[in-house]
Amino acid sequence: MMLTALAIATAPRERVNFDFAWRHHLGDLPPAALQPSYNDSSWALVDVPHDMLITGERSAANDPSQSFLPRGVGYYRKHFKLPAEWSGRTVLLYVEGAFHETSVYLNGARLLYHAAGYTSFWVRLDDAGAAWGGSNVLAIRVNASSGTGWWYEGGGLMRHNYLVAASPLHIAPDSAWVHANVSGVAPRAAGQPTAGVGAAAAVVHCEATVANAQSSAAAPILRVTVRDSAGAVVGTAATAPLQIAAASNATASLRVVLSDVELWSV
Repeated sequence: MMLTALAIATAPRERVNFDFAWRHHLGDLPPAALQPSYNDSSWALVDVPHDMLITGERSAANDPSQSFLPRGVGYYRKHFKLPAEWSGRTVLLYVEGAFHETSVYLNGARLLYHAAGYTSFWVRLDDAGAAWGGSNVLAIRVNASSGTGWWYEGGGLMRHNYLVAASPLHIAPDSAWVHANVSGVAPRAAGQPTAGVGAAAAVVHCEATVANAQSSAAAPILRVTVRDSAGAVVGTAATAPLQIAAASNATASLRVVLSDVELWSV
C-alpha cells in the first residue's frame, strides 16, 4: 500500500507561494502599525523564512543560550491583491511556523492569535473583509520575547507561507486521518516480485472533515482511493451523501478492506 487519497468532487485547489516582499520592523509599535493606513515604506523589505532576531546586537548581558542576542517583538506587513476570479472561493493563509506568539490582522481586523512557535496554522481570509481584485494589507505581530527551549530559537516568520484557494465545499485543512489494521504479517516468499514483508489482509480506516462554506446546504460524497507502490488502484470506498448545512462542517469515516498487502519497507 503506497498512497491513500481522499477527495470530493470540487474545483482543484490552487496554492501560491507567499514568501516574498514582506515589510518588516523589529521592535514594538503602537496598535496603529496593524492598520492598513499605516505608512510602512521605511521598513526593511524581506523574504521569509526570516529570523528577525539574528541581526540584533550581541551583549554579555543577554542570555548565553540565546547566542547573547536580545529577544523582542517584531512586525511584518504585506500588501497584496487577491485575484478577482477567486471571489466565491475559500481563501486560506497557511503559515508553516512563526515564533513565538503570533497575531494576524487583515485590513485592520484581528483574525487569529497563535501561541505555539513550532506548529503551523491556517487563517481564513475570504470571510474576513478581503478585497477581491483590490488592495489588501496583512499585518502580523510576532512576540518572541520569550522562548520554549534552552537553545537559540530565533523569532519571526521562520517558515514558508502560502495562499490556498479552495472550493467553498472542501476537505478542511489538516483534518484527514488514516490508519490501518493488518493481519497475517509474514516475510514475502522467495521469488515473489517484491521483497520484504507482506500481510494477508488490511483494513484502512479513513476520516476527514468536509467544510461547507456555501450559503446553502450541500450533500457531497467523500471518496477514498488506495494505490500500491506501482500506482495501481487496489481499493476504493465512498460514503453516502453527507448532509452538511450552510457554513457548517461534517466529519465522515470510511474503510477500505484489502488483501495480500505489500507493507512499507525501508
